Amino acid sequence: MTVLTILGGQGLVIRGWPHSVLMPGQLRKNNARTKGIADLGLADRRCLHTTLMDEEISVTKVHSKAE
Repeated sequence: MTVLTILGGQGLVIRGWPHSVLMPGQLRKNNARTKGIADLGLADRRCLHTTLMDEEISVTKVHSKAE
């Protein structure tokens, strides 16, 4: 089970994730099995770190698909 599956099952969404960085559980184009943050290159790790430190990422509860 992936992080995105768990969040979705609870009605939670991640907002503010950097567009260029793979999300947790997201597969690369070669369909290799995901290894979490180990799949991220140095540039992506730095981008994610900066976004987290700037508190741009949040997890929000949604109540309907329209939100």
